[in-house]
Amino acid sequence: MRIIAGSAKGRKLKCPRGIGTRPTPDRVRESIFSILGDRVPGSRVLDLFAGTGAMGLEAISRGAKQAVFVEKGPAVLKILEDNIRGCGFLEKTLLVPMSVHRYLMRGDLGGVFDLVFADPPYGREEGTLTLMALSKHVTSLPEGLVVLEHAPGDPVIQPPGLFFVETRKYGNTALTFFRVTGREDSP
Repeated sequence: MRIIAGSAKGRKLKCPRGIGTRPTPDRVRESIFSILGDRVPGSRVLDLFAGTGAMGLEAISRGAKQAVFVEKGPAVLKILEDNIRGCGFLEKTLLVPMSVHRYLMRGDLGGVFDLVFADPPYGREEGTLTLMALSKHVTSLPEGLVVLEHAPGDPVIQPPGLFFVETRKYGNTALTFFRVTGREDSP
């Protein structure tokens, strides 16, 4: 696994083995960032269920001004810290060591975000639960875009305040895009 483009292009990322993480494959990340295009430079990114940090680190490499990573697993946190340090992005990141649901239950997410990446465990209702909790924070996402990664068969329900844009499938991975505003343009 590596950073695909930008200032850290080619940088290898450490990946945990056998502890239940499922890093987003390079080709899926490449597709996401191709879709996002000009939304990334200058953005503030929230990476939920961060794992290796590949999504947030890719965003910073492509010009995002900051990424906030939310991850709870101690072993995964160590790898995430190593990846942040290895990419040289310590000053552009904030690591929140807690569960995503605990983080989203807080009254304040810690600022305004332009992009949210959520990659909860597949095969459960975690995606819908995450979207429901996230929808309570639309003031922190005034023009934001949410990218939910999930298994193609996982149910995804549109919560209040988030508007479905589209779903794209890549093998065993589906990406569903939501917009905070009701605009009809593409992601």
